[in-house]
Amino acid sequence: VPLTLNFSQQTSDHSKRTRLLCIDKPSIMIYVCRARSALASFGLSSLGRKLTTSTKFSHLSSKSQLDSSKCKAIGIYFGTTSGCTEAAAGVIKDVMPGTVGEIVDVSSADITDFPGFDGLIVGAPTWNTGADDMRSMTDWDDKLDDIRELDLDGKPVAVFGLGDSNGYGEYFCDAIEELHDAFAAAGANMIGYTSPEGYDFTDSKALREGKFLGLPLDATNEDDLTEGRVKKWTEQLVTEGMKSA
Repeated sequence: VPLTLNFSQQTSDHSKRTRLLCIDKPSIMIYVCRARSALASFGLSSLGRKLTTSTKFSHLSSKSQLDSSKCKAIGIYFGTTSGCTEAAAGVIKDVMPGTVGEIVDVSSADITDFPGFDGLIVGAPTWNTGADDMRSMTDWDDKLDDIRELDLDGKPVAVFGLGDSNGYGEYFCDAIEELHDAFAAAGANMIGYTSPEGYDFTDSKALREGKFLGLPLDATNEDDLTEGRVKKWTEQLVTEGMKSA
């Protein structure tokens, strides 16, 4: 009997966070994100992983696809559950100036490659809301201790995160702080801090001294603002030293 998934219903907490960035990209991206999230709520998330990056991000083919472990470039790494953080990573890659490697799921990443990049952009969602640690519920959580032991020697690193400012406004993009502090402990030069102005949320562990420790994105409630936020942020990163050789 075929399995029918009704996207009009919220089958779990995961469903609250499944709307993808409504930007000027092919509509298939929206359905990939929603489908993967719905499958995850039925325990079938592995099915989504069979979709290759080239299939899901064919609109990004205008930039060369580089082997991120073998070249000097800006590395973009993401952790994801529903696929939305992966989609955001793809958008960042598409607009980031300079030589940019393929976006890489941290689940398959070798973190010893990190020192070989000119700079790193890393991103995670916040699923484990209210937690003091392991907030993303992605493979980042198991790699943070090892990342702290790396020698990144002043390398520029910027963090982005996905959150839900309406449904989980008191924990908005909390995972940004965890990623930020792990890379900072490894000696990275942390850049890309942003103002909370224009965001509608209650609280966030990612706020420090009046700034977000990276770029928060809300694909659930503010998807129309994502493209502009990403473009402005990537331009900021260049001025702060995120450049490929």
